[in-house]
Amino acid sequence: MIRKLSSRVIFSLYSLLVSISSAGLIILARFNPKLAKMMAGRKHSIKILSALAKEQKLKPRIWFHFASLGEFEQGRQVIENIVAESPETEIYISFFSPSGYEVRKNYEKARLIFYLPADTTSNAKLIIQSIQPDAFVLTKYDFWWNMLRALEQRQVPVYLISGVFRKGQYFFHPLLTGFADILKLFRSIFTQDENSAELLRKLHYKNVQVAGDTRIDRVISIAEHAKIDPVIEQWATGQPTLVYGSVWTEDMKILGPFINGHPEFNHIIVPHDISPSNVRNITSSINSKFSVWSVSLKEDNHILIIDSIGMLNNLYKIAFTAYIGGGFGRGIHNILEAAVYGIPVFFGPNHQKFKEAHELIDLNVAFEVNSTEALEKKVAQIRDYFTGSEIRKQPKHILKRTEARAGL
Repeated sequence: MIRKLSSRVIFSLYSLLVSISSAGLIILARFNPKLAKMMAGRKHSIKILSALAKEQKLKPRIWFHFASLGEFEQGRQVIENIVAESPETEIYISFFSPSGYEVRKNYEKARLIFYLPADTTSNAKLIIQSIQPDAFVLTKYDFWWNMLRALEQRQVPVYLISGVFRKGQYFFHPLLTGFADILKLFRSIFTQDENSAELLRKLHYKNVQVAGDTRIDRVISIAEHAKIDPVIEQWATGQPTLVYGSVWTEDMKILGPFINGHPEFNHIIVPHDISPSNVRNITSSINSKFSVWSVSLKEDNHILIIDSIGMLNNLYKIAFTAYIGGGFGRGIHNILEAAVYGIPVFFGPNHQKFKEAHELIDLNVAFEVNSTEALEKKVAQIRDYFTGSEIRKQPKHILKRTEARAGL
């Protein structure tokens, strides 16, 4: 018989792991610029939070924590709804990852945005005393034991939105079910789907509701207000445009040959990492002339590299179809940003943990591709479907979403 570890033992092991990992991050930061930026940000957070603690609280405060940029986009619509309905409420946002903080550190709806320091008891106490939150909201995952326990001790209500739970998670391992005790600290857990809620109900949790994925609300809002730079829109007029979003160098192994072999398309490549060194890596597999957005856009070049943040989700509006990167690494990026426009979506094989990917595949509007040949075949099928239309002469946005879904 497997005997589960108690919550007390798991908590002790967790605290030990936090201490060890914090020391390890300090060492690794000497060799990794991204980690160095995060560690410097954590130190700065302690300073600004200490200063905040001296202020008198005058308005309601809600604290949101996000692991990274993707989780922020999931919770963003919730924040903006709160601000619209209760303008006097102050929003505080913490990030774990530089990819979230650096992109959204100037987000205008928040009073304060900061890196979450290491999850120690003393740091948790400092943050809560400084912010004095009336509620704490966590998106999807990124559970911090010390922080959640400290919030409970201060009787601050804690909520989880867009939660996703799977049988393979540590919560449901026979030896580690003590981890699931952390979920008792949430006043309400709002899951994306019924399967997640059912898994929690089997553990006798009653604080569970199915509320759907908040990203859907967000991408619909973005699509309704999407604006394309007129220079890019004019450049895209004349032949179909394919957009490759959040692309990694691993993706380019199949995308490079495809892009090189199809000058009849416009190709817009948006790397996940837009640093000059990574842009060079991305373009190393391209043997045709290309433009880089921050430099210039030449009309005769049918390949455009976007090295600017914040443009991608709007660019899908002019796409004939889209490829979403990450599927040859840790996992695909946000496919809903593209799918909301009703266009076919492609991605690599690592999508098992993404519920929306399976649902869109079942609807025959999203497709896994693991080779250049597979991408060639599927794009040809889609192109043949539109044979005889004006797709070759006009931008994609003239097509109706229902047309893009039909028959693919």
